[in-house]
Amino acid sequence: MLSDLLIPFTSHAPKADGYDSNPVGQYVNSKHGDFISWFLQQKTAGSNTGTATITVLAASDNSGTGATAVAFSYRKKTTAPAVTAFGAVTAATASGFTTVANEDTEYEIEVNSRALPESLPYVALKLTEVVNDPVSVAVNGFITSPHYVGAGLPAATA
Repeated sequence: MLSDLLIPFTSHAPKADGYDSNPVGQYVNSKHGDFISWFLQQKTAGSNTGTATITVLAASDNSGTGATAVAFSYRKKTTAPAVTAFGAVTAATASGFTTVANEDTEYEIEVNSRALPESLPYVALKLTEVVNDPVSVAVNGFITSPHYVGAGLPAATA
């Protein structure tokens, strides 16, 4: 089953103005798996100019204590009918990357659990609005290659 390979969680629920108010998603415990991945879906309309800077925050607990931006990797795929695959993996610094305006796009964002500081095992995705023009956004997250014993997966935030 797919659930034996990952622990899913909702990072940012679908929202018509998804970058508004610079939302930070749910903090999840990276010690539950080898990687934490997010799939961000962005839907823009016509001449939309809305953009956001995407960063990954690491913290000491699931409430975000001591949150610090960390480096991560990402790749993107426009959702145009002719595009069927994600592009090359890009290394992002702790400063993150900025989305592309007026583009229907999917971003795959990933952080290696072993690359995080030992004292900051909880991670969350932050969406910081750069240009204020509503963009529909949804973000789902996954803890991949989970570390667990037995048939039950731990809660993502535990």
